[in-house]
Amino acid sequence: MKAQLLTRIDKIENHPLSYTTVDDPKPEPDEVLIKIKACGVCYSSLGMIEGEFKEIFGIPAKLPIILGHEITGIVEELGSQTSGLQVGDRVGVQVFWKTDGTCEYCQTGRENLCLNRQTTG
Repeated sequence: MKAQLLTRIDKIENHPLSYTTVDDPKPEPDEVLIKIKACGVCYSSLGMIEGEFKEIFGIPAKLPIILGHEITGIVEELGSQTSGLQVGDRVGVQVFWKTDGTCEYCQTGRENLCLNRQTTG
């Protein structure tokens, strides 16, 4: 699939994104594969590109990464352990979809800072 891939942290005007082909993802047993129809790319994406997350929150970017979150799309493939969805269903996904629930950040309502969080994008 085609994607804008971030492989280095840099100012946006230095063009740190590269338009490239990456392998099509395969869902894990507890995941679904979604063909994205719309995707939010906002200031938090710019903060990741330019390294502001590390400066402000101490959270480094996990590179390489395909940015974008808050997606809508169509379920294309189901993992073997998923339930409640079918191929062809229209879905929306928020940015945070999993945290550890046990760290200081999670315990104090700041899941967005969880170092073990899993996010869309």
